Formats: sequence, structure tokens, C-alpha cells
Amino acid sequence: MSLNSRREYLNNMHQRYSQAASRTEKSQIIDEVVKMLGYNRKYAIYVLNNPIPAKKPAKKRSKPLKYLKALPAIQLVWEALDYPCAERLHPVLLSTAELLASHGTMTHIQDTL
Repeated sequence: MSLNSRREYLNNMHQRYSQAASRTEKSQIIDEVVKMLGYNRKYAIYVLNNPIPAKKPAKKRSKPLKYLKALPAIQLVWEALDYPCAERLHPVLLSTAELLASHGTMTHIQDTL
């Protein structure tokens, strides 16, 4: 079951649960939710008692990416050093880029900048 259909199903069941008059009716709704979604019974009760929060819209990046022009050079150094993590790449990035440039490896990148 997709996340959106699960959310829709839980909203419908939340309405039914809140309008249920008797304890047996509520118990049947809980059993149905447990069977349908595979939730633990206590969690199903929690979900049915609390309203499902609305889905938040995806956040958009407010700032443009820094170092976008330098990214090809950084990637070339990263590949040359056999893909180290950022902590290991950062201290040697500039010196390795200068070495690669002195050997003529980064000429095609310098032309694009």
C-alpha cells in the first residue's frame, strides 16, 4: 500500500473511529486497522485517536549551490585520489588540484571555467 493511500485510509478510519458510539464498534475498527496495515494494536489506537498530520510540501533550496563552477575540478581530484570521504579530501584538495594542473590533466576543465 502506498503512503498516500495509507494516509487516506487512516483519515477515513480516524473519522469512523471518532464517530463510533460503542466500545465494541471501536474495537472492530481497531481490529480492521491492525489487520489491514499490520500495526501493533496500541499504535493503531494512538493513530486513530490523534489526527493524521497534513503532508508537508517538499522544501525548495533557497540558495544556489556554492562551488558549482569548481565541481568538475573537485570531482577530478576526488576520482584521482580513489574516492576518499570529504574529511580526507578537503585537506589535500587544493594541493592535488595544483599538481594535476601542473601535469596538464586539468586543461579541459580550465577551458570550461
